Amino acid sequence: MGYIRRNGRAYYIRSIRRGGKVTSEYVGTGKLADAVALLDRDFRALIRLRRIEIDSDRAERIEADRAERARLRALRERLHGADRIVARHSRRVDGAVASALDALGYHRHHRGDWRKRRDAETVKTELARLDVRELVRLAREGDRIALGELSDRMPGCLYEIAVDGEGDLDADVETALIEQLGPGHGALHKAGVAA
Repeated sequence: MGYIRRNGRAYYIRSIRRGGKVTSEYVGTGKLADAVALLDRDFRALIRLRRIEIDSDRAERIEADRAERARLRALRERLHGADRIVARHSRRVDGAVASALDALGYHRHHRGDWRKRRDAETVKTELARLDVRELVRLAREGDRIALGELSDRMPGCLYEIAVDGEGDLDADVETALIEQLGPGHGALHKAGVAA
């Protein structure tokens, strides 16, 4: 493509692709050839600028897509972190609920719903295995079954002192037992009650 000199004359020829073959097309000579050459040069410059613009737009879109993917990845990681925290807390709560329900005589039927055991003796057996300190702790938390078990284990007067007492339930029961022993009993009995 361009000016060609033949037999002392300058011609402007343009290369064109037609049907997969490149052919030469005569445009002209003289001023017409100069004008067409300037137009072709400007047209090629416009095409180059358009390609540069398209490439820069594509690069901007690629960069924006990368930034969006990075933002989504960071958001996904934050959500997974929150899910892990909630799952860990949920496992702890489930474990606490399971142990409390199990202590109250419930069981999970085929890993499904919690159901009350059919025999009431099982609850009594489980409560009988708990020591007095654990029963006192459960009673302080408002567990009526533990409070009932404490009333069965303690004489009536101690039960009233424990229920009416404000403050340390252990200390109230201990002082009531020591007072009931009276002055006739020795330090050995008082040490046994304290133990």
